[in-house]
Amino acid sequence: MYICKALRRITSIRPIFILIIIQCLLFSIESQAEHHIQNYKETIRINGNGSAEVFTTIKMGKYPEETHLYLPLNSPQIKKITAKVEESGKELPVKLKAIDGFKFLCVALGKTPISGKTLSLSFLNPVYMPWKNIRPGQYGIYKYQSLFVNSSRFIIDEYSMEVILPKDYIIHTITESIPKQTKKDPEPPYNTLNENDMSHLFIKAKELKPCDRCTLKYTFVKKTTSYPLLGGCLIFIVFFLALFRNRLKE
Repeated sequence: MYICKALRRITSIRPIFILIIIQCLLFSIESQAEHHIQNYKETIRINGNGSAEVFTTIKMGKYPEETHLYLPLNSPQIKKITAKVEESGKELPVKLKAIDGFKFLCVALGKTPISGKTLSLSFLNPVYMPWKNIRPGQYGIYKYQSLFVNSSRFIIDEYSMEVILPKDYIIHTITESIPKQTKKDPEPPYNTLNENDMSHLFIKAKELKPCDRCTLKYTFVKKTTSYPLLGGCLIFIVFFLALFRNRLKE
């Protein structure tokens, strides 16, 4: 069933993610064990140069005593990878691992039990938002999407993503999401927030099976100061103060 769903979706995914879909198809054929991740939360903080700091918090379900943990990786290039067990603070070795030409985040567990534990991971994606490929369109509006594909053998019970735009940009609108909002949903699966001079986008999904994805398509614009408007306001203020001073003299 998982494979059929994935095949129907392949044609709508960018080429780089087609490889990820093929990867998880093969992976799910080889292993039908339904291990669960209870909660998978990603925070993606995009920098002005297009790089992004990615912070991931994972609440594990029951997991067999294996020496390595393979997690989804949706970024072709990453640096400065870290991983630790939240409850104990123990740092775990982590690296990119290629299997049949595909990449995973491979966490070396050794004898560290992780069933029911919370793992924290972080890394730097140097080319998360390639500016040269997303030049602004009409009215200076940029279009982009943030995408997560569950390329692991895990079923993710609850997934959430937070995207923080660079400080010089502000969200314009959400154009599409997976999962979509249905008539049965009291509210959409996504949300936006402008706070502390930063724009935040949120999306959540439930029961992401192998090969399932969560997508947020959006538009944003660069913050600008209207100097003609600002100048007009200053002229008005000066005129008002002069008029008020003359009234006092009378």
